Amino acid sequence: MFSSLKTESDREINKSLITENKNDDLKPKIITKLIDHKSEINDKTTFICEYSSFYESRISWYHNGKAIKQPQNQNKHIFHNELNRSTITILNVQLEDSGFYEFRIQNIYGVSSTAARLTVIQGK
Repeated sequence: MFSSLKTESDREINKSLITENKNDDLKPKIITKLIDHKSEINDKTTFICEYSSFYESRISWYHNGKAIKQPQNQNKHIFHNELNRSTITILNVQLEDSGFYEFRIQNIYGVSSTAARLTVIQGK
């Protein structure tokens, strides 16, 4: 009988949990994660991410944790963003391009991200 009684603090905790779950539903979602790539020197490679976001969002790409500025060097990176899809193409791949590439999308409700490795292979 007493277990069904809720205190004011119980109501606040439940309200907080409902709000957190609601915000999780509103933050951007990664639909297609990045996949690892192997590329030979002087080739090009493209990372593709598909996402869902119902609110205005900011998209960012990172290489080994460092933001890649758009358009920093159009001779090195080509960015393409369209409805629910973002790509980065790395041109003229070199050894220093190896490492982790990360895609992040953020709106007022939260951040989602995905990452993959680029392995650069020296030619024969």
